[in-house]
Amino acid sequence: MPSDSTNGSQPQADAGRKAIVQEMKETPVNDFTGKNVQIREDGRVLPGI
Repeated sequence: MPSDSTNGSQPQADAGRKAIVQEMKETPVNDFTGKNVQIREDGRVLPGI
C-alpha cells in the first residue's frame, strides 16, 4: 500500500522545483561576490573578476 506522500503529487512537486530553479537562473545575484551576476545553465555562479 503506497504512503500518503505518493498520492500523485510528485509530478506537481517536480514542476514546482523546475519553476523555482528557472526563476533563480533568471534573477541576477547581488551579494558580496558580485553585482548582477547570472547563474549559469549548469547551476554555477561565476563572479566577475
